[in-house]
Amino acid sequence: MPIMVYFIFALFLLPLLYTPICEQLFNGQTLGKKALGLRTVMQDGTAVTFSSSFLRWVLSLIDIDMFGVGLVVMMCNKRNLRFGDLAAGTIVIKEDSNVNKIFPLTRFTFITEDY
Repeated sequence: MPIMVYFIFALFLLPLLYTPICEQLFNGQTLGKKALGLRTVMQDGTAVTFSSSFLRWVLSLIDIDMFGVGLVVMMCNKRNLRFGDLAAGTIVIKEDSNVNKIFPLTRFTFITEDY
């Protein structure tokens, strides 16, 4: 009997919790967000919590299913946040692609050896 419980859990609950689980494991990113260079963070810039990510995901059903409601909420706030982001206190940011890149000193020809 326990094997059936694990099977049901894997089959139904894990796909439902994909977004909150990925955002916890991959520092605010799902695979799609990573591909697009996006990240979910708290509004103060700290890492997203599991509860905020879960609330944001649950409320995405309202944003998606009731498209008029989600669109109106986005148009009525200055930062165009959706209902789930407002309730969870999160934002989705675009990561700067130039951060954390390492360039060899040979690329900077104006730097002399004795610098």
